Amino acid sequence: KNTPVSPEILSIFLNSKVVNQAFRTISGSVAVSAYEIESLPLPPPESLILLKKLVSSRASSTELEAVCEAIYKANYEPSAIFDSRTNSGKTAAYFPVGNTE
Repeated sequence: KNTPVSPEILSIFLNSKVVNQAFRTISGSVAVSAYEIESLPLPPPESLILLKKLVSSRASSTELEAVCEAIYKANYEPSAIFDSRTNSGKTAAYFPVGNTE
């Protein structure tokens, strides 16, 4: 199922600190090319639902940044779904999205 993502939500995610850091790892230039945008890993659209809800509720920029980071880490850092306090995986330490196997 494809969940449409509005330009506003996509813009908030793409302008987050975590995505900026990820982009800087693939680009050595201040100019942004279409190729670089296409190379940037993005989470599945359904994982941005919480971000959409927070934007609708007028959440603070700090809250939005935290959710963007959690979404990105849950999708691209396997350690993000590992709870070091219990030594078990698949916890809600970060916003659970996509396939966490």
